[in-house]
Amino acid sequence: MEDVVGAERPRLLVFLGAAGVTLLASHIAVKGVVAGIENQQKMAAEARRRRFAAARAFLPPALSQIYATCDVALLELLAGNPNRLENVLKPAVDREPRDQKWKKLELVTAISEEARTTLRETLEVTDDPKFHKLLVEIIREHQIARSSLLDLTMPGNGVHFEFGRNRELLVMWIYLQLLVGIALDFSRSDSELFTIVEDEQDFIGIMKFRITNFLSKHKEDNGVPAKTPEEVERLFRSELGIYSRALVREFQT
Repeated sequence: MEDVVGAERPRLLVFLGAAGVTLLASHIAVKGVVAGIENQQKMAAEARRRRFAAARAFLPPALSQIYATCDVALLELLAGNPNRLENVLKPAVDREPRDQKWKKLELVTAISEEARTTLRETLEVTDDPKFHKLLVEIIREHQIARSSLLDLTMPGNGVHFEFGRNRELLVMWIYLQLLVGIALDFSRSDSELFTIVEDEQDFIGIMKFRITNFLSKHKEDNGVPAKTPEEVERLFRSELGIYSRALVREFQT
């Protein structure tokens, strides 16, 4: 028996050696496949990061356009005030027909195709879930606010802005403008990760300031009396709270 084992030992050693080489080769092959996959993932992530950086460079003009539509919408809300001087002093024949004005409003509050393309391409390449959510929220809020404004100002409806009415629509556009401003700041920064550090009270203060500043700035043109920050907070408390809580809930959780 020992003679048989001894005779077979060289063959066994050769077999074990070959098996070891095969196992080692398989291990190296597996490591190579894993490394290849990881390298492909890194290359894809880097390509995606570069595409996002390129898309991000085009964001400021697109976002600035949406920011400007907010100003147009807010001015339209105030322009509908029955106390505005031009509504009192201008003869009816000199006033712009409401249907023409409405079509113009429909046009100037729309997002251009170029801006839409920029937003869409940015959404496709961003890996930042919060910034992705912010852009989606901007698009959604713009659609809602614009639709509400056009419904309200449709010829035959008439707009009569009062502090007891249409408050939510006013705050809606202020909120949208705030979101766009936040996105603008990030798109112009060097930060790679989007974060919001402000809390609910911070956003209430920011929107309250924007409303107060806007009404004070245009009070001579629209016949609306200026409001103090305290009056704005009292009149818009519910709307400011709703939108500030929504902003914190969506982007800080």
